[in-house]
Amino acid sequence: MDFGRGFCVIVSRCPYEMAHKAIMAGMPELVAVTAPTARALWVAGGMRDCT
Repeated sequence: MDFGRGFCVIVSRCPYEMAHKAIMAGMPELVAVTAPTARALWVAGGMRDCT
């Protein structure tokens, strides 16, 4: 599967583990119903510079 052509939707708060899994799968976007945790934002921000 080419995860780089889609996105993931989760129906709960976005923890850092989910942000990390989405990044490792190559997903360009992760959509959550509620706000992400501070650590999830930190993980996503750090990985954005690596890709």
